[in-house]
Amino acid sequence: MSEQELRPTTVRVLGIDIQIKYDPTIDPELLGSYCPEKLEISIRDGLSAENTRLILWHELCHVIESLGEIKISEAGICLMSTGFIQMMKDNPALAWWSFGALGPGWKVTP
Repeated sequence: MSEQELRPTTVRVLGIDIQIKYDPTIDPELLGSYCPEKLEISIRDGLSAENTRLILWHELCHVIESLGEIKISEAGICLMSTGFIQMMKDNPALAWWSFGALGPGWKVTP
């Protein structure tokens, strides 16, 4: 499967299903956005896989912020999203343990 075929189209956050759209017509000023009314993340289609991951994690932090009814500065959102990605890259054993070794019957699948 290609990288593009593996991109998620839904994600469950705090028990709520969030739709993910890859949109080539997104506002030119944005790389991604989250619409709480629609429970939908939009990400500019055509970005590199690396940038798509970064933007998705950024928007997921906005989802948590919105669902948790808390306020986090944009700088805080940027720090958390890039921090999570970098932690997983720098600590593959942590990423594997966190997402792959959670108990009997647990599998990480695309």
